[in-house]
Amino acid sequence: MWKQTTSGAPDSMAITMSGNQNLDIQVTPYYMIRNPQITGSGTNVTATFKAEKIITDANAKDIERVSLYINKTQFVSGGDNIAATDMSGSAITDMNNISLTVGIPTIVPTQNYVFARIGLKISGVEDMLFSPVTRIQF
Repeated sequence: MWKQTTSGAPDSMAITMSGNQNLDIQVTPYYMIRNPQITGSGTNVTATFKAEKIITDANAKDIERVSLYINKTQFVSGGDNIAATDMSGSAITDMNNISLTVGIPTIVPTQNYVFARIGLKISGVEDMLFSPVTRIQF
């Protein structure tokens, strides 16, 4: 969520980039993915995690869906995957124990590993939150 001015308008910041520069911009996340555990067993990848709701006041938003993505490379997302599974936010019964499983399809050429990550989509927010990418041997 964007920081707001005292009048309630979204805050803004003018930045002049020149050369190499680091800039820390403070934001408040709607949710955090906590304790992500991604494991492989046989031909399946399973992810378990907690979705912690950070903003709980009138600005709070619901989870639209959570997803588990796998891919042959470290580029893993909704647009870059060989398999994925989704769970709608309304289907989440325990925010402290969310579990998703996806089957590993046949990979050509053959490799004995995949990369996986969890995604969390917030209603009304364009971008997703992601867990770190994990390499899974199978």
